[in-house]
Amino acid sequence: MMANCYRSHGEKPFHVLAIHGGPGASGSLYDLCEKIGKETGIVELLNQGESIEAQINEIHKVVNALADQPVILIGHSWGAWLSIYYENAHPQVVKKIILVSSGPFDQDYVNHIEQTRNNRMSRKTKEKLSEHFVKINEMDETIANEHFAKAGQIISSLDSFDVYQEDISEKTNIDMNIYRKVWSEAAQRRKSGQLIEAVKKVKCPITVIHGDHDPHPLEGIKKPLEREGLDVEVFLLSKCGHYPWREKNAKETFYKIIENLINN
Repeated sequence: MMANCYRSHGEKPFHVLAIHGGPGASGSLYDLCEKIGKETGIVELLNQGESIEAQINEIHKVVNALADQPVILIGHSWGAWLSIYYENAHPQVVKKIILVSSGPFDQDYVNHIEQTRNNRMSRKTKEKLSEHFVKINEMDETIANEHFAKAGQIISSLDSFDVYQEDISEKTNIDMNIYRKVWSEAAQRRKSGQLIEAVKKVKCPITVIHGDHDPHPLEGIKKPLEREGLDVEVFLLSKCGHYPWREKNAKETFYKIIENLINN
């Protein structure tokens, strides 16, 4: 089972782990990990757990089996939150956390995401996205996953500025069931304040990397951290959306930041 929840890139030692977004979008960091793996060994998590606790346990099994500890965690989108929860559970094995395109920690900023996406959509796109959302509720799991993936492609396009088109569909596994179960728990933790409480408990350095075109507002990450008196390094990338390693204008800068964080 464990062998199915990770991929390794590059050569040992593995002291960097990449945690994907979604939830339920395992493999979405394949191209990022392939690039980093040319310079530094990195393990790409492919989380299958149907709860936050289960996904934390998956990560820890991989860390114990493969990693050269302490590890650096690169968490993208939902994976940024999961990185925080993992560090809370196992602070002794985490050297630093890099939050890439994290969702906002504070519930007050959630409406901004949907408003921004809505403003970027044509009428035709809205209709197509609505069709996929209806089909997502199909009882047939294959049909639900197919339309979940298509809805995700539309949303990814809305969230991006000017990206290189990377076809990594054969490397990804979109699972609507995992999304439903894990995201419902994750969203509730944000709403109740448990998420920001988890952030406050982090003992290692935190770096935030964010694009200025990302509909997830940086203020929803930065301001709660500042409010709690946390010292966090923040990089805001220009002309960059939710997937900075694919953005034509930000890709080079993004990888330079990552390289520096990994090597120092």
